[in-house]
Amino acid sequence: DLAPHADATITPRIIGNRGLGVENEIRYLNQFSEWQFSGSYFTDDINNEDRWLAAVKEQGQFADNWFHNIDISRVSDDDYFEDYDVSSLDVKRQTHLLQSGELHYRGNKVSSSLAVKQYQTIESGLSEPHRIRPQFNIHTNTQNQHAKPELIGVFEYSDFDSDDTAQAKGQRLYYETGVAVPLQWQAGYIHSRASIKGVRYDLNQQHAVIANANKPSVQVPSATIDAGLTFEKLGKHGKQTIEPRAVYTYTEFEDQSDMPVFDTRLAALSIEQQFKNSRFSGYDRIDNANQLTLGITNRHFNNAGRQVASAGIAQTFYFDDKKVFLNNGQLISDSHSPILGELTLQPFEGYNASFHFAADNDFKRIERARWRISYQNNGRLLSASQIYNRDETNNKITDQTEFSAALPLGKRWNIYAQHHYDKRNEQSVQNTLGLAYESCCWKVRTIYQQSLDNNDIAGEHDSGFFIEFELKGLGGTGATTDSILADTIYGFTQ
Repeated sequence: DLAPHADATITPRIIGNRGLGVENEIRYLNQFSEWQFSGSYFTDDINNEDRWLAAVKEQGQFADNWFHNIDISRVSDDDYFEDYDVSSLDVKRQTHLLQSGELHYRGNKVSSSLAVKQYQTIESGLSEPHRIRPQFNIHTNTQNQHAKPELIGVFEYSDFDSDDTAQAKGQRLYYETGVAVPLQWQAGYIHSRASIKGVRYDLNQQHAVIANANKPSVQVPSATIDAGLTFEKLGKHGKQTIEPRAVYTYTEFEDQSDMPVFDTRLAALSIEQQFKNSRFSGYDRIDNANQLTLGITNRHFNNAGRQVASAGIAQTFYFDDKKVFLNNGQLISDSHSPILGELTLQPFEGYNASFHFAADNDFKRIERARWRISYQNNGRLLSASQIYNRDETNNKITDQTEFSAALPLGKRWNIYAQHHYDKRNEQSVQNTLGLAYESCCWKVRTIYQQSLDNNDIAGEHDSGFFIEFELKGLGGTGATTDSILADTIYGFTQ
């Protein structure tokens, strides 16, 4: 402890064949914010060079409605996370390391934000995302007062830049203005809205998608009606609800093939996403729509008010072709979306099960599916899961299973295990095995981990052995194995 509001953790390290190093983490707290500084430095004897990592995280509030945060991570080279374990630091391994600063205002009727973002890409073969300097957003907040019209206002300005000469650069302005009318009753609601959506660009001339068209723009009308009901039935063992919902959306089509794609992606399929009025996650595209989404959810609650089961299903019906797409996209002429379903079960405390799927109308072809069964109670953690995804665009099928467990062996011993297997490629993705002993005054934990090297075409595995020794009340030495287990054992908390 450096002071009542500050502490530091210094970890000297010796890595075989690589040399000496030190890791440091400092935490600082004041009346306005929390700061965390993380860093490491190694002398690499193999490559005869200095290797380092630096990270800063901050979050705080300086007035009732004003919030701010900083998140910056950077490493000396692309292979740093491959060669060095960083489990003792609060830094997550990612393909793109974020460097951002944000300021937020959250009012009752209006919210806004100002942000700058850039990334360090450390995965070979991946393009670096655009720098955003700055991005300003302001939007109205809905009050949802019965039969009281509300103004809709969304404005976002972004300036995109990149060192990649092949990437488009320029400014984007997105806006939406209109009116919403919420109607709400105890048994249901009807929310309607009508608006004008638009996006405008000011691009560097050499990066215009179409020659001499460096200021493309589009503006379209859009309308949505969202209606839902809730039927309740009380029984001996609790309450049951049936909740049908229907959402109709119309958004006029305008050709947007002359517009770049800065930060927009297709959103993942889910029931929640299906009820939204766009397939896209960003503002580079305004999705055309003439569609109706129907769904129904059934929930069961016990007498204590805890939800013990939930089942839902939804599907969208298209009355016009989907003509707006991202780069290299294709017109969608299907009359309907896949059927989306989900099931969650919590029959007893600690027991959980979930199942999500996307299938065709005849349920003969599964597009996506994932399930998980887990148990958590008195330090016992058990989990089994599977993910299946058919990506026809890239002609790729993902089919992976994972099992994990954390179990006490008597009063002082604990064992940890995890197995992640790729069924499609018939190879393990990651294996973890750990053992821990704890007494009244000290504890020791060892972990062996084997992970697939994503950069190795031959599918070779990297392996590591970690040991942590802790005197209670004084802290520990070695790798912080809590963070390793939190990443691999489902439900494990530090």
